[in-house]
Amino acid sequence: MNSESELSEEEKIIYNKLKDWRADKAREAQLPAYIIFHNTHLMSIARHKACTLDDLENVNGIGKRKVEKFGIGILEVLENA
Repeated sequence: MNSESELSEEEKIIYNKLKDWRADKAREAQLPAYIIFHNTHLMSIARHKACTLDDLENVNGIGKRKVEKFGIGILEVLENA
């Protein structure tokens, strides 16, 4: 999936919250946002609706290192979406 238009309305809300979260993390780390996660990864997370860190590792393009670094934050965004 490469297009926002492929997301359901609920998934778009989650995706936008994840983009806001990513922007905050990128600012804190003084990095471009795409270094944290690409948009396609955020779309996959929004569609997958992971509930655990293990679930996140099963999302395409997200490895153990990203889960260790950002997993708790992502799960908090998903929980509050």
